[in-house]
Amino acid sequence: MSENQTDGTPVADETADESELRIPDCSEYMQETDRWREQYKRALADYKNLERRTARDIQDGINQATDKIMRGFLDIYDDFVRARDAYAATDIKTEGLDSVIKNADVLLKKIGVVAVEPLGDTFDPHNQEAIQSKVEPDLDEQTVTAVLRKGYIVNDRVLRPALVEISTKNGDKK
Repeated sequence: MSENQTDGTPVADETADESELRIPDCSEYMQETDRWREQYKRALADYKNLERRTARDIQDGINQATDKIMRGFLDIYDDFVRARDAYAATDIKTEGLDSVIKNADVLLKKIGVVAVEPLGDTFDPHNQEAIQSKVEPDLDEQTVTAVLRKGYIVNDRVLRPALVEISTKNGDKK
């Protein structure tokens, strides 16, 4: 390179030999770039996994706290229903209790809480708890014969399992 252009950058001399125009070997730089790119991809994937795990953990914590409150509310709700039924059996007016129960039913429906109605169904250990059995030769084994306490689900999660009585063919409990 012999002459300078007017802006000061060197201009290749037509007589310059090829060693002066040699392009530097970039393979080392490309390998390093590839290593950094892979590290970046791994770090990004780790971050996304952490973000998903954290969001799931937060939602699980919220669900557990909400479910605990709702189970307490359902116990009180059951007390109101039992009180209404007891008063109704003795011919005492129950309009006030009926109103409270109706409001609670609206609230439960609004937040997505659904009662489990397993009477006559086959026992399902995921949303029912068998606490007694009864010999019923005419029914299939493990058919729910009585619901002793309603069960509830919310957003496909068991909020409270139903307490049930199930049938057996003979006197043996399984």
